[in-house]
Amino acid sequence: MRVGLWIPARIGRPDERLIPDRGRLDRRVTVGVARILPAGEVTIEPAPPES
Repeated sequence: MRVGLWIPARIGRPDERLIPDRGRLDRRVTVGVARILPAGEVTIEPAPPES
C-alpha cells in the first residue's frame, strides 16, 4: 500500500493528482501490505521503517 497527499480543493478536477506539484514526480510512501484472506478478512502488514 502506498499513500500520498493531494490538494482537497482539486478533487474532481482534471488536475487532481496524487503526485506533488513540485519536487520528485512521485513522493508517495509505502506504508504496508494489505492482504485479503479467503474469508474476506483484511489484514495490513506494516512496512519496515525507512532508514
